[in-house]
Amino acid sequence: MQALPESDVISLEEHLLICPDCRERLQAEIEFVTAMCGAAAKIRDG
Repeated sequence: MQALPESDVISLEEHLLICPDCRERLQAEIEFVTAMCGAAAKIRDG
């Protein structure tokens, strides 16, 4: 979502390389946001 400063993105990406739990949590968040955006689009478009 490009909400972090570049320096934080680098740290986060490095952490995700070594932490499978955080990768899993991030993937779940991405799937949730994607689903909510899809639902909102359906409501908006009728």
